[in-house]
Amino acid sequence: MAAPPPARVFGLRSGNRTAATPRRRQLIAGTTRTPAQIQKDRHAVKISNKWPIPRTRRIKESRGIHRDGNSCYQLASLQALLHLRKFMNWILTHNVQMDEGIQNPCDDGALLAYSCVACLIKRLIFKYWGLHKLDTAGHPVALPTHDMDMKAMEAVADHWYLPEGSGMIRGQQDGEDFQFKVLEACILSTDCHRELDKRIPRLVQTRETWVCRRCDHPIPNPRTYLNMHPDPELGFLAMRILRTGRETIEDVIERKLADEPCIVTAACPHCNQENPPKTRQYCIEAAPEILRIALAVGSHDSAGNVLKERNPVQFEQTLDLTNFQHDQNTPLRYRLSSVTLHQCETLHVGHWVSTVQGYGKKVFAINNH
Repeated sequence: MAAPPPARVFGLRSGNRTAATPRRRQLIAGTTRTPAQIQKDRHAVKISNKWPIPRTRRIKESRGIHRDGNSCYQLASLQALLHLRKFMNWILTHNVQMDEGIQNPCDDGALLAYSCVACLIKRLIFKYWGLHKLDTAGHPVALPTHDMDMKAMEAVADHWYLPEGSGMIRGQQDGEDFQFKVLEACILSTDCHRELDKRIPRLVQTRETWVCRRCDHPIPNPRTYLNMHPDPELGFLAMRILRTGRETIEDVIERKLADEPCIVTAACPHCNQENPPKTRQYCIEAAPEILRIALAVGSHDSAGNVLKERNPVQFEQTLDLTNFQHDQNTPLRYRLSSVTLHQCETLHVGHWVSTVQGYGKKVFAINNH
């Protein structure tokens, strides 16, 4: 597939991941936000949205990270996280000594034997955006392959993806899966005896309503549940792209939230039918501060072989999901922060890269060779 034109810095192709778009919510007079959304916003506003860069660092550019073997999937995923201001500022509150105790302390019961992932990411943030390794002109120098914290991250990856063969070779892995594991580990690394939303608003909470198809009235006992997966996640996973050539991210999300038949046994109090045919209707009950959209990487042919998904999808710098939420009076818009993608004809090999928006809204295409 042809590369996107130069003006389209954030080109997306099938099988790639768009990740981590910070939410821009305009709170207007007479807002009709749901209680769940109000709670999420109340917690989110306490997290700074500033770049964690010292004032004494004159040149505030992003920096590269040198690759060591098959680690491009790690580096591309980490680059996306290291350009999420809300995420970084949340991590920086981890294990901070406060007058009344430790803020967001480590959870000893959930740590890996040799590392607290939240502490590791916190050190990387300080190193990446701090005064570490600047050249004589003040430009940030790429982190070397022997960097102590990157070696620690490799050890964490070895825990998740065991090296194979007599040579203990580290294989290529899925960048999205690695990023998910990092996020999950950061959440689990923090003392879990806290309310879910206080750690970082990350879940798309949806409202499920049952509607009678005979009288078109809602049936009582609608359920609100956490989006599609019991584990911590940012946004939508395994989003399938149709082969129309005109797909947009909005189209993909619309299908994810589309109506579907409801087979739950329930009576309708409006038309007095004991168990009429019903439809499940979905909408966003509470949107996260950071939305992560993972497009499906692979599909299967008629013989069951795994193929890389290469259907194109269109997207813009701003994603408007207002029409998908229960409260349609308050705008729900996301700004694109990064795109992490896999470059190759097949899923068995390839190279992961990231395009990110850095300080001053400068766009960097980061290819960590």
